[in-house]
Amino acid sequence: MKYLFVTNSPSGGGAERATNILVSKLQELNLEAGILTINSGVADLITPPAMTFSLNRAWQSGPIKTISTGIRYRRAILELDPEVVIANCDLPEFMAAFFGPKRKIICVEHSRKPWRGRKTLGLIVRLILRVRGARWVTVSSFAKPWASFSSTYKQINNPVDFDSLGPGLVGLPTNPGNVVERLLFVGRLDSEQKRPSWLIEIASLVDLPVAFIGPETGKGSLESLAKSRGVSVSFLGHRTNPWVNWKKGDLLIVPSSHEADGLVPVEAIGLRIPMLLSDLFEFRRFRLEGSSYCKDVADFALRINQNRNDISCFQTSQNASEELKAERSPSFIARSWQSLLEEIALTD
Repeated sequence: MKYLFVTNSPSGGGAERATNILVSKLQELNLEAGILTINSGVADLITPPAMTFSLNRAWQSGPIKTISTGIRYRRAILELDPEVVIANCDLPEFMAAFFGPKRKIICVEHSRKPWRGRKTLGLIVRLILRVRGARWVTVSSFAKPWASFSSTYKQINNPVDFDSLGPGLVGLPTNPGNVVERLLFVGRLDSEQKRPSWLIEIASLVDLPVAFIGPETGKGSLESLAKSRGVSVSFLGHRTNPWVNWKKGDLLIVPSSHEADGLVPVEAIGLRIPMLLSDLFEFRRFRLEGSSYCKDVADFALRINQNRNDISCFQTSQNASEELKAERSPSFIARSWQSLLEEIALTD
């Protein structure tokens, strides 16, 4: 194998989904590309047809299990013998730095705040990676990789396969006059970054139920908050394709405090799911109408109350949707990666 992409798990986030799509397209281009996942997990909606391997580490394992996984990582790299290792996110970086045999390394930064809560360890890892000559790729046009110790890096968007999300959903029209009936949240219940509690607070102000789609870790505090606010709440669990649970009358709320790529709003824009987002500069790059962005809980509630009887007001325009889908074309992005990989493979 020539190119080995290393991810946290088979599914679970934007980095995993994007890597699965990318490797599938690279294989279609006849590149010897494969995936090694560190943690175990359920299969993603997109699964590359060949050369996918897993170390099957249990999520949130302790240091002893992580070290034993690192030893197995080293063995896997020696057996698969890739020329270039592409490490996506913190744990793959850690493995490449401390356990990886000598290989060309590309690190892909998917987060605006990598190594959150472990900055010292992250700094050590990236110092080691610098010594090992790692190259850097960022998926965000506005962010230089943190502590990469290099002024040179390449920006490549994450690909999105909108057709796989359901041909019947792409460009789904919403009839004028369809009222807002439910608030929808998609993603991890990360209290600091994703701020799911905002959904409860918004719902209490607009008198609407809330549905959460995603891993249910941390739902206890949200259930307690919902009970105290008199909000009807349901948890639908993880879905490989959350949009099949979208119903007419659902308004997606994305109240993040910060984002890097933002897979959820990217997919929602391409599918033209009615949506309101936090007013972040990361989201402003989507070039949506100004009324799509909200500064706080009260602002979200105000926008909903102003247009709750016509949910089509919250839909992305057809032009914005088409522009984004062109920018995220898997074939286009795979060719960008092909050029980068072949360039690095030719370097000494």
